[in-house]
Amino acid sequence: MDRDGYSPFGWQTKNPPPVPIVIATEWPQFAQADFSKVKERMLSPLVFDGRNRLDPATMARLGFEYHGIGRAAVAVG
Repeated sequence: MDRDGYSPFGWQTKNPPPVPIVIATEWPQFAQADFSKVKERMLSPLVFDGRNRLDPATMARLGFEYHGIGRAAVAVG
């Protein structure tokens, strides 16, 4: 993120979008985001992880509804 708060990854900005997150890449930035801060700014803490980069139990503990594409279970916090 630059000094003006811009980031190509919306949730790292000062005002991330309050919409569900869809992860469709294996870029490490997505797995390393501070999801506790991300959740604070979301209207609906919902994540669709198309690459299964995130831990379902951790996401549930943080209060997210987490869908790992291709995984059998849905984690809900």
